[in-house]
Amino acid sequence: MFPICIVDNFFQNPDNVVDFANTLEYNPGNGRWPGVRTDALANVAPMLQSEIGGKIVRLFYPEQDFRFAAEIMFQKVQPMHEDQYHIKNRGWIHRDENQAFGGIIYLTKDPEPNTGTSIFESKTFSEFNVTHANHDVQKRFYTGEDVSDEEYEENFYSTPDKWKEVVKVENVYNRMFMFSSRYPHAVQTFGTKERLTLAFFFKDICSPSFAPPELR
Repeated sequence: MFPICIVDNFFQNPDNVVDFANTLEYNPGNGRWPGVRTDALANVAPMLQSEIGGKIVRLFYPEQDFRFAAEIMFQKVQPMHEDQYHIKNRGWIHRDENQAFGGIIYLTKDPEPNTGTSIFESKTFSEFNVTHANHDVQKRFYTGEDVSDEEYEENFYSTPDKWKEVVKVENVYNRMFMFSSRYPHAVQTFGTKERLTLAFFFKDICSPSFAPPELR
């Protein structure tokens, strides 16, 4: 019920945000996503969480009272191959289940081309119900196990062959890109240098007097 939205120059002082992000501790996940993430900002920087979350929600509820529940964290991904376009250096198509919408704020200065995010549409119009957790090869690779190029390619291409790219958003420093959780999406390529982003997932937004955008 929330539309695709792009906001450039999201932070007034993005360099300060990057400096702060580099002071935090990062931890690996369980293979559901690449790289490392901080703890949720609600735990390590609640005022920043409130500022970011409120600014995003006010895009849709500019003058209304609202409340929201969101998970917001910084994420760093190191290149997974020296070739920017190698299959192991590209994102898996997935959906963020059980969310109202999600998105990303790009925080890498002078990013390489094609390191943004794409949205995909099913070629068969079948329901997309595969999540990261279903990809054993992906989980093994993201947790540091040795996976051959042949095995990776066999499993990776089983999903993109069913989809076509319908929206492509470039990685631009301090750009915010958000989209409904119903949209399958993927990172185009992780590039050849560290990729810093701020990821966010909104589980709930409520305004007592104002309906969500697509219902208005």
